Amino acid sequence: MLSLITNTNNFNKDDIDIEPYNSEKTIFNIYNNKINQPFHKFWFLLDNTKFIDSYNNKYRFAINSKNSKAKSFIDYISKLHDILKLKYSEHFSNLKISPPWKEIINHPHIINFLKNKSVFTNHLNQPKNFTELNKSSTYSLLFEIYYIQIFKTRDSDNTSLFTSNNNSINIDNSNTLKVVLSLIKIQEDKSLDILDFNLNSFNNTPVLPPPPPPTLPLFNKSENKSENKSENKSENKLDNNIIKKPSVLVLNPAELLAVKNKLKKTSDNTDNSSLKDKNIDKNNDKEIKEFIDTKNSLTKVHTTEKSLLNIIKEQHKNIIDNKNIIDNIDNKDNKDNKDNIENIEKKKKKKKKTININ
Repeated sequence: MLSLITNTNNFNKDDIDIEPYNSEKTIFNIYNNKINQPFHKFWFLLDNTKFIDSYNNKYRFAINSKNSKAKSFIDYISKLHDILKLKYSEHFSNLKISPPWKEIINHPHIINFLKNKSVFTNHLNQPKNFTELNKSSTYSLLFEIYYIQIFKTRDSDNTSLFTSNNNSINIDNSNTLKVVLSLIKIQEDKSLDILDFNLNSFNNTPVLPPPPPPTLPLFNKSENKSENKSENKSENKLDNNIIKKPSVLVLNPAELLAVKNKLKKTSDNTDNSSLKDKNIDKNNDKEIKEFIDTKNSLTKVHTTEKSLLNIIKEQHKNIIDNKNIIDNIDNKDNKDNKDNIENIEKKKKKKKKTININ
């Protein structure tokens, strides 16, 4: 297959076979006689192209003219133009060249192709629909010089005049030669979209901090308070009509470092305060020990215990004793009374018996 591709790095005019001139024709065939097969056309292969658009069975692709392969192709076709112009100028006056691409300064070249019977595949050579062509992918193109066309020049430059019916009249009888390219195969290049990469490969990449927030303007404290109040009222009215956006926390590395340094200082202060507390505790322990020693050194005085509890116990005991005495007296009186009653009853019974006997 590669043997059928034209070597654009080696231009040789003897490799060109051109169809003989015929005054009744405007389209001529051109062949590459370096290929072993007869009537084989010039085939070319370009990669890393981008699809632009399509219209009327024509397709446009962009190529980077500074790419080595693309530049070699452009140079080869330009040299071929020179050979064709030299040959056909004998039969066509004022012959001009119209290249198959649109050339713009500092911009990729835009090449026009005929579709014809071309095919479209993915990078695995599986067929695809032409409607799946997109502007984000890159494509490899296999194409050929389909024919050479020579026609009367019809443009808006000084070589033409326009009639009232907008029909151009060629003043100098100039002609245009154009090399027409036709697509053979479009193959989708392997995708290098960044979304195809494994996101885990970015785990070890350092995360850059966000840019610091803009510094706030400084206001003079001696400003009129009444002005501030009026401004605050107007701002509050505006705030009621404006939807507040959610605030975004932005961390400033410099501020974080300052806060960190402050934390170290506070930790030093806490250490100093803890040392002071330990010294105070030692002094308190010393005073407590001295108090205990002084207390123990005092002489002990033995006195009789006079407790209110003992007095209450004694009084309670006396009350119980007195009660017992009264109870004993009552019991004794009750017993005597009972005996007296029994004696009286006995006497009554005895007296009654005596009466009954009489």
